[in-house]
Amino acid sequence: MSAAQTVEIKGDESPNLTFTLQVGSSWSGGSRVPEPSITLDDLDKPEPETQLIQGETISPARPVPPGLAPGMQVKLVSEKAGEKVYAVIFSRNDEVLSGLTDFAIKYKVASAHFTGIGAIKDATVGWLDLTAKNYHPIHVDQQVEVLSIIGDVATFNGKPVVHAHMVLGKRDGSTVGGHLWEAHVNPTLEVFVSVDPIPLKKKLDDESGMKVIDPTQ
Repeated sequence: MSAAQTVEIKGDESPNLTFTLQVGSSWSGGSRVPEPSITLDDLDKPEPETQLIQGETISPARPVPPGLAPGMQVKLVSEKAGEKVYAVIFSRNDEVLSGLTDFAIKYKVASAHFTGIGAIKDATVGWLDLTAKNYHPIHVDQQVEVLSIIGDVATFNGKPVVHAHMVLGKRDGSTVGGHLWEAHVNPTLEVFVSVDPIPLKKKLDDESGMKVIDPTQ
């Protein structure tokens, strides 16, 4: 014989669920046959798609490696009153922050702002801990939509620095975002960069450890 048992699951964020499990054993040909069993752990095994690793941090001074966006292509699409607008198009597997930095160096960008959309296969964004003067990384290990990438470019000690934030849309409709540290494109990312005629310079903010734009320079 088999016995039926009703189990109620209670959660903080979803309605209570009630279902019935068959437990026990059945008989076949005079022998006891164990029935399949499941555990509550089998009902919900989320993939490790977003990970905040305790103790792991990123320094605001972490260097950006060059040359990691070999498929990136650039086209000047507008030029008016000293402002130039470029379409910066990334291909599959290109790393975004590296590519934007390479673009700024190659085109001698001293002041710019940009926006973009697309899709990526993984990313690391960060949340700034002002007390510790570092970032807590948030790793996203799944295919996601780039709902928005926004940022600016200014120079520090004569070199362009890209500052970007990214908001990502996951397959269940939820979002995650933060300061961009790394993102790999799949299949494309379309960024439009407006290069301004008047340069902007950054200075080191001792309180936060960040390089911030100083409009007085």
